Amino acid sequence: MTQASRISRVEAVQFGEASSSSHLYLPEMSGEEAVQIALTGVPVILWGFPGVGKTSSVYDACRRFGLHLEVLIASTRQPEDLIGIPRVDPEGRFFGYIPPDWAFRLYQAATSGKGAILFLDEINNVDPPHMAAVLRILVDGLEAFSFKPPPPGRFGVVAAANPPEWSVQSVELPPPTANRLIHAWFRLDAKEFPVQFASYWGKDRSVSEDEEFLAEWALVRGVIAAFLAEHPNWIVAPPRNEEARSGPWPSPRTWDLASRSVAKLALSGTPRERAFPRILPAAVGPEATQAFLAFLRDFRVAPLEEAATAPLPAVLASIPAWCAMLAGARNVRATLDRLYSALREAGRAEVALLFHTEWLKTITRARQVRPEFLPSREITDWLKKEQERLLKRQ
Repeated sequence: MTQASRISRVEAVQFGEASSSSHLYLPEMSGEEAVQIALTGVPVILWGFPGVGKTSSVYDACRRFGLHLEVLIASTRQPEDLIGIPRVDPEGRFFGYIPPDWAFRLYQAATSGKGAILFLDEINNVDPPHMAAVLRILVDGLEAFSFKPPPPGRFGVVAAANPPEWSVQSVELPPPTANRLIHAWFRLDAKEFPVQFASYWGKDRSVSEDEEFLAEWALVRGVIAAFLAEHPNWIVAPPRNEEARSGPWPSPRTWDLASRSVAKLALSGTPRERAFPRILPAAVGPEATQAFLAFLRDFRVAPLEEAATAPLPAVLASIPAWCAMLAGARNVRATLDRLYSALREAGRAEVALLFHTEWLKTITRARQVRPEFLPSREITDWLKKEQERLLKRQ
């Protein structure tokens, strides 16, 4: 997508694409930061374009912190799903509500020492009865359901919303609701995302248990991640034209949909180089597809064995793309060991150290430091010795 047809959150105001500049000029915040703040008893709302990863970011933060998460899309629920079922005595007198199941689960997690987060998605797509129920939750938390207050730091509320011009039947938040929230624009880290996407946050098996599909999907994600690492402006590129917003355009969500579809088509017998141009226009739009295919024509990740013989400038230039693709490998440790072994045999210890430094930065930045993402003890010992030898030479 050309610069003229792309739109950033600040450009949305400058070019009159959004009437509520307060949303677009908000300070930025990640899902992890929102969760941490919410646990102090301060509800947080994350604003952002559709499909940029607001929900998945909160999911990932709760998974890493060991928190129970309940996701509610208020507009798809009945009001009683949010406030509970009214209790009526035999004489027809009202005396409170029976809490909904999700409230019981949150309370159990919050009081068991685990901690819990309630995530209210699409919070500005609700009618007045639903908004009143949301306000009650924001004001009283779990006590709205006659539960005892959970221990401090064990329960929080995070909400998410798209700017009004990017929402379905959106409404402005009523002042009493808006005034009870910390408002922030969702921050998507362009350096983190390609690696996180390539590794799929360590949860690719939540999508499928088919080993053949997982292997092909990992390869496809790796190629897309390498493209996005080199061209981060294509991670999210909302169209400026309002009519185009209802069609395909690049976002983390649509790159994910594209990767799964390409992998499935490739397994069905369509060559991968033909699957990409068939699927991408339908998922991320024609401009992003053109940019990706241009990248693909010029981009070739050499087999790891070629790292030992390729010209040094070419090897160094490939390191960022290798890092992005390596995160999606089915057996990262074995692949790392093959790469380092090839460099060791070729006498390219300094290249191995440069790559290792970049790789550690990559997985640390993406919060993917796991044992299987590190080389074997033998390779680690060799890298340490080479590092010491290099320091002595200096």
